[in-house]
Amino acid sequence: MKSSHEVILPDFSTFHNSFFFDFLISLQSTLILFATLRNSDLISLKTKPTTAKNSIKIGNFPEAVQLYTKAIELLPDNSILYANRSMCHLTMGSPDAVNDATVSVKLDPTYAKAYYRLGAAQYSIGAFQEAKSALESGLQLVPGNYTQGA
Repeated sequence: MKSSHEVILPDFSTFHNSFFFDFLISLQSTLILFATLRNSDLISLKTKPTTAKNSIKIGNFPEAVQLYTKAIELLPDNSILYANRSMCHLTMGSPDAVNDATVSVKLDPTYAKAYYRLGAAQYSIGAFQEAKSALESGLQLVPGNYTQGA
């Protein structure tokens, strides 16, 4: 007998359209994640990134770093959270910006903003060649877009 908490999902590997396939795999991963989280985790997951963004708006970057860290504990494979925490570290002048941006790129090599964050972080520590390389990699993902911006 199946548990009432078990999630049964279709096999998406039969889809061949790359964008649609990627979307379905992402959706499947999200559904599995939500099925395994407790209600308190879901509430926390919904509020932490929003609260971190509010902290950024008022310039409280140390608090934003703490909140992104807590969100990362719940979603350790989320590239966007690492990229956003990298931006906070960069704004505070912390070399941890490079580490978070590097993880963001590794988690999602198709996320152009992760390369922007990595390039900015590397530039801030004087790693100009590496920064140039990261920025060029990001631009290859979005040809013609020279405003990857924060």
